[in-house]
Amino acid sequence: MINMFSSAVIICLLVFSGKIVPCQVKKEQRSISGEGVVVAFQQKSRHSVTPAIGGIATPAEYWIVRVDQWAERADKGQQYILVQFNLYERAVSDSEINSSRLRFSLRPRRTDEHTDCLGRVFAGGRRSSETRPAKLSDYQRTKVGGADKIPPLKSLPCFIADEPPVVVEGKN
Repeated sequence: MINMFSSAVIICLLVFSGKIVPCQVKKEQRSISGEGVVVAFQQKSRHSVTPAIGGIATPAEYWIVRVDQWAERADKGQQYILVQFNLYERAVSDSEINSSRLRFSLRPRRTDEHTDCLGRVFAGGRRSSETRPAKLSDYQRTKVGGADKIPPLKSLPCFIADEPPVVVEGKN
């Protein structure tokens, strides 16, 4: 018991002194930039203010985004995409999510990320812990996305946003 404690103390001292550097996840994928709008968001995952984070999980929102203009290097073939927005910095306000022009910084999901960008919702029924993949009916349209004809969700590519989008223009 004392040996284990001594080993733990020595390892901590080495880490804090800089002799051992803990491994870090290597950022392999470049950021992809595009401008457009959030046309819908999953109602149950929406946080219009930054939530109190009391555990080890990172809160996430699920959006359907229409990209009107991709950056030069990005794949210009997709207009509608699914986005999982991880709330590391701050939440996106209601006025921001309803903006008529946003600049998104996105990345493809990594192989170690097990998400489809749809998220899961409670299925209801007798057991409250049962969940199912989200459907289009679980999404609420934004003011700017109300008239958009959204393709089937399963056909849309999945992207991750680790930073909130930047408002380019205000609300409609």
